[in-house]
Amino acid sequence: PKMESFDVNLHRLLSKKTLLKDAVVTPEEVIPMPGGVGATFDFSDEQPIKTKEIYKLSWQQFEALTVEVMSKELNANSAWLTNSGADKGADGVIDNGRQLVLIQAKHTKGRYDGYEAIKEIVFAKSVYEEELEKSDSKLMFITNATALSKRTRETAKQCNVEVLNGNAFAELVEKHEITFKQLITRLDKKRLKV
Repeated sequence: PKMESFDVNLHRLLSKKTLLKDAVVTPEEVIPMPGGVGATFDFSDEQPIKTKEIYKLSWQQFEALTVEVMSKELNANSAWLTNSGADKGADGVIDNGRQLVLIQAKHTKGRYDGYEAIKEIVFAKSVYEEELEKSDSKLMFITNATALSKRTRETAKQCNVEVLNGNAFAELVEKHEITFKQLITRLDKKRLKV
């Protein structure tokens, strides 16, 4: 028989109780199960997340996925999710030894403008470089949306922001074989606060 970890089972149980989450005091936000209550799919904690499953993730899980994938892609020394809420424009920070990589991640259904996300990550550059005492940062905007507006692509180019749309990011997800268990572990780690 296939056994899933305690963390995945606990996450699944808590996710199915989203209607009660406001009545229960928890130390951190309960992350809803992608697809909502009664969803018929399951993530196996040891199986890699597939391209078709990315849209089923919550926005928090998608942010964790971007950090996991890019830390592997860039052979990072360190990687963090940023403070939940007031993140000052970056959802993830990766230190690959040479430079910081600042990530703005947006999980959406269908088309996404992305212009505001580009502005957010550009703003984040000076804040994070000063706080982490680094002077060279690469800026990235990662989304699961496959179509971005022309204004977004032009602004990203002008501001030197690398954009990974849904298709390009899905290729990296397949390449690095990140599991749902890795996402839960990443979400449970201490976040970078600036």
